Amino acid sequence: MQTTLTIDQILREFLDNQDVNLRSHRTYEYALKSYFRWNTANGKDNRNLNYPDLLQYKEYLLNNRKLTTACSYLTIVKKFWSWCEMKTYSLDIARLIKLPKRYKGFKKRPIRVDQVATLFNSVDLKTIQGIRDLAILHLLAARGVRLIEVSRMNASDIFEMDNQVCLKIQRKGKLEKNDFIVISGGIHQLIENYLNQRPELNPDEPMFVSHSRYNVGQRLTPQGLSTIIKEYLIKANIKQSDITAHSLRHTAAVTLITNGFGIYDAAKLLGHSKSEITELYTKYADDTIKLTNKAGKFLDKIYAKNEFSEVKQELS
Repeated sequence: MQTTLTIDQILREFLDNQDVNLRSHRTYEYALKSYFRWNTANGKDNRNLNYPDLLQYKEYLLNNRKLTTACSYLTIVKKFWSWCEMKTYSLDIARLIKLPKRYKGFKKRPIRVDQVATLFNSVDLKTIQGIRDLAILHLLAARGVRLIEVSRMNASDIFEMDNQVCLKIQRKGKLEKNDFIVISGGIHQLIENYLNQRPELNPDEPMFVSHSRYNVGQRLTPQGLSTIIKEYLIKANIKQSDITAHSLRHTAAVTLITNGFGIYDAAKLLGHSKSEITELYTKYADDTIKLTNKAGKFLDKIYAKNEFSEVKQELS
């Protein structure tokens, strides 16, 4: 380091200069402190690091962390060293470090439409939890809403626009509810059925809450929602590790694409800022189309009625 500042002082200055939200700020701090601790534990001087040291840290991350975590940490470390060079505190020793190639696809698989129907039919509507859960399942599978977006919903988020009932959405990574989806019809009725079960409801209260005796009335967290949906998946005998609550969002997208809707329509419903993300669903859609085999069945019928008729007569 070409400065008399301590590592802690440099780290604090770096963090103070980052224009990111609080959650990202904490991630930056944790990643960099973990990086410096690893250097110290491995006998390295944090004030005199070089490119080979960083290569060793990269190898450690790839062997001991998930690929997404390793990429995230390395991205933050690269940003730190680039900033240090800009401040003339040090050369950018991370300039040549390449991030690992990440799988360009989705970790969770969609499920079939008939399996979604099984989930819906498995809900016990005699309980307030069941009435709540059916509304949540429909938001996930029929509107492709994320768990974090469901968790953030308040009772006051329902509104009308052009004779349509809509629901405000605070998308992932956003700080305010700047998007909406249309819920006119069945989904709106399901939500109203649930909210009517809470007669003392304040409009600013969470839309979906726990009814467990341990935390009754508390907002359902994404983790809590995931656990609830997982129980329904198990009940429906859908137990694959790569199928979770998030699979219902994928199901919504793939169902749209396989039924002739374009990428733009799917992207708008899902709240994707870039259509490239939505295009990843075409792989699943392609597989579904192949398995349905409509084209193959059509050709079978054509040949069975025409060219193969004479052959059948000879064989008979």
